[in-house]
Amino acid sequence: MDPELEKKLAGLTPEQIEMFARALELAVRKKRVRLIGYALTALALILGTVWALYIYGKTLGSGESMTWVFLIPIALAAIILITAGRISNNLK
Repeated sequence: MDPELEKKLAGLTPEQIEMFARALELAVRKKRVRLIGYALTALALILGTVWALYIYGKTLGSGESMTWVFLIPIALAAIILITAGRISNNLK
């Protein structure tokens, strides 16, 4: 542990130390939720893009316009990011 931090913690009351520990734990939980959200977003973008390329390639000669399938991974990533952000902001 940092010696400067130890000095500052030694000068605090037990209530202040408990409040500091709770704030630190909350910050770590928020970071963990956001990190999981980022990882799920990356996974959704990768798998969604592969899926969209597969669908687009499969229907390439049919005359249908299937470019809309490339919007689905982006929309899914946005939903995941918004949800993870709201969950992390609502942690108490």
